[in-house]
Amino acid sequence: MHSIAGAMIFMTVEGTHEDVLHYNIRKDRNKTLNAIHELCDDTVLASNPERWKGKARHELMQYEENLYAFFQRGVTDRGTKIWTFWNAVFYCGTIYTTIGE
Repeated sequence: MHSIAGAMIFMTVEGTHEDVLHYNIRKDRNKTLNAIHELCDDTVLASNPERWKGKARHELMQYEENLYAFFQRGVTDRGTKIWTFWNAVFYCGTIYTTIGE
């Protein structure tokens, strides 16, 4: 019974944090898309392909750095959650057997 209650609490706390991280990945992706779209609308940059590529490359590199930081924390935006109920039960069980009640 303790494992189930602990899992529910842990899943709520960590699951909410995970949802925020997924939202931040999508927000960064949309920000990058909007920035590149704005580069396409810039007539001055459009007349200079190398400068346009440099600016676009810069936007993509910033996005990659942010995405890499998420990946290092084990977070992706593939629609699967790390902290499912059963993962949380397993985690709680591990804590009980390691530390004790």
